[in-house]
Amino acid sequence: MKNILNPILFVLIIFSGCKPSPQKAEDYYLKIEKQLYYVIEKETVLINYINIERDKIDSIEKSTKKIKNRLNTLDSINNKIESAYNDLKIQIDNSIIEVEKNESFNNNSKLLDAAKNVLMAYKEVVDNEYVSIIKISGIPLSLYTEEDDSKFLELNETVDNKLQKKIEEYIYTAKAFSQEYKFIIPSDSAAVNLN
Repeated sequence: MKNILNPILFVLIIFSGCKPSPQKAEDYYLKIEKQLYYVIEKETVLINYINIERDKIDSIEKSTKKIKNRLNTLDSINNKIESAYNDLKIQIDNSIIEVEKNESFNNNSKLLDAAKNVLMAYKEVVDNEYVSIIKISGIPLSLYTEEDDSKFLELNETVDNKLQKKIEEYIYTAKAFSQEYKFIIPSDSAAVNLN
């Protein structure tokens, strides 16, 4: 009887050790999440430049009497926006590469796929809607029309809708992943703070 129990005990120990530890699952999650965070951080910089710099343009146009000074300042602001846009584009491409380096976790690719979907949605809006948003944001306020404003708001809503859907799917998947592998998503995580 003793000889039969040893092999059974051995098999139980082997099979109980097959599921990855919560720490390994959390590390995997954080590795993927970090790439989303980098993209969101770059997008935030771009959005801030678009919004804050537009306010500066308005005050410059009202206060600066010399056209040369006004144009130099406008060029500087547009360069900041363009630089932030390019930084975001580069980060998206880098994050896609980094995420694609990962394999599925314990034959589960749901988290990986959800992260890729968010990054691809970002790539799409950056290559399309953000180009138009930046173009509109570069229009001097003296030439800015209600039609420009409507188009600007429409484009922003399109960006929000496209990204929000993929982000919600990612959050749902990340929470399910953390429950399945029994780890707590950190409170500073994108899955907690994106909503």
